[in-house]
Order: sequence, then C-alpha cells, then structure tokens
Amino acid sequence: MSAPEIAAAVLLTDAEPHTPEWHQARAGGIGASEIAAIAGLHTTWDSPTSIYHRKRGELPAKDDEMRLRFGTFAEPFIAGEWARAHPGHEVVSGRGVWVSRERPWQRASPDRFVVLGGEVAGVLELKAGSRHDGWGEDGSDDIPVHYRAQVQWQMDVLGVPLAHVAAYLDGRELRCYTIDYDPADAKLLRDIGWEFWQRVLDGDPPPLDALPATTRALKARWTGAEDAEVQVPATMARQYRAALAAERRAAERKTLAVNRLLERLGDARYAVHDGQRLAVRSVYDRKGYTVRPKTGIVSLRPVEQKETSE
Repeated sequence: MSAPEIAAAVLLTDAEPHTPEWHQARAGGIGASEIAAIAGLHTTWDSPTSIYHRKRGELPAKDDEMRLRFGTFAEPFIAGEWARAHPGHEVVSGRGVWVSRERPWQRASPDRFVVLGGEVAGVLELKAGSRHDGWGEDGSDDIPVHYRAQVQWQMDVLGVPLAHVAAYLDGRELRCYTIDYDPADAKLLRDIGWEFWQRVLDGDPPPLDALPATTRALKARWTGAEDAEVQVPATMARQYRAALAAERRAAERKTLAVNRLLERLGDARYAVHDGQRLAVRSVYDRKGYTVRPKTGIVSLRPVEQKETSE
C-alpha cells in the first residue's frame, strides 16, 4: 500500500530511516523522538544542547548507534505480532518524514499506520529491547512518559486520535497499549517545541546543563585542535576550582564511609539499616568472576531503595 492520505500533514519524503535524505528532512524541524529530551522528560541519549547543535548543522546525525539499528531490524517482527493480536486492523508503513500542514516545523516519522475501513485510524509505534521499568499492564495506556510525549507529538502532527504502542520487553514479552490524543498535553509539548525551535532559528543556544549528552555534544562540537588560549572570567574559574575541590572532598567522604561499612561487615555480605539493605558486598577475582570471600577484590555498592507511598 502506498503512503496513506493524511489531511493534517504532508509527506515530505518517503526516504528510508537514517539515510541522508531522511536526516535532511528531519533537520528542518522537531521530530517526535526529540521532543521528550527538549522537554526534559528523557535525557539518557539526548539533551536540548545536543539537539540544538544537530539542528544547526554543527553536529552529525546520530545513525550509528547499535540501539537504533536493532530497533529498525526488529520493527517488522513486532509489527507482525501486533497485527496478529489485532485481527481486522491493517498495518502499513509510516516510512518517511511527515510535516504538519499548519506548523511546518513540527514533524513526525511514525513506524507504522493502523488502517481501518481504508482510513488511517492511528499510528503504531514499535519498541524493542526495553526493560519492564515504566511499562504498565498489557492493554492499558500506562507507558513511560517520554514515549507518551513521542506519540502525543505524532498524533498532533498527523491529526489522528489514537496511538498504539507495541513493546517487546526484555526480548520475551509483547505488550500492547492504546493512547488517546490529549489536546492539553499536545499543546504543552507544542509550546515547548516552538520555543526551542525559535532558539534554533535565532542561533540562541539553550541553557547549559549537567547531562552526559550535553558533555558529549560539546566535546564533539569543539575538538580543541587549535593551539590557543582563551581567557575565562574570574567567576567561571572560581566555580570550576570549587567544583574540583568539592569532588575530591566527596570522593574522600565516600571512601571513608565505604571503609567504615567494610569494617563493620567483617565477612558478612549485606549492610542493613531499619530493616532494609543499605549496601551489598561483592567479591571478585582478578578476572572479574565472583569468588568466595577473602580470595579476591572486595567492592561495595549501594542498594537502591524503592519509594513508598502513603
């Protein structure tokens, strides 16, 4: 089936994902996979700074990451499994980059469309390799917030009322979700996206943050190849030196705290406080294999506490 007719959007290109033409089409606006990072909802892989520099053409596109290649590889299987679980629904490719007719800077690249009676009824987003964290029961609308932002953006661009999400979790379980279009959420994301896009157009970088993606972007943006000196203001120098000193003091306090726990533990493996495990002791040999106590390298790691609700 050829590209479906979408009243609210136009197909800018039907190029395959991660090709130069596909990246070029996405560069002219904000895509659904970017809005969560721009809004601060998910910053594991991206940050406002990294997206800003890519949109300005100052950083290369991200298309060599294993997770992206695996996701593209797994899509046909997951789409087929979703269709098998939803007889009567036709699944067609969403390949390409779609542009909102009203807001050309707002763009989307849906994985698939769901067609009923010859009409597009919604989008189908396919997720592979995810852990169970943040995913609700099969058949619900309980999905991680950054994926909710992604599909709300897609529905807003394409003018469709539903988004289906098929998540293949931990490589052994398929869960299916249905998300309704939420005008209030869509407007909030749209306002955030428009403010960010104005920054891109005006050459006004977003405020810096401490996210790893920002550090990676700044290192890639400027390689330090020029043998030159730059004078920095006194405030910046003081902040940098203070941060280094604080880091050293924090490292020393952590080491002392670990040593106290190790002494307290003796040959025990777990540190417990108020009925909860505080830390667990791991013992490894020089090759990294777990061994019996007293025969290898000892390390201590914290045990994350689950939040409790009243």
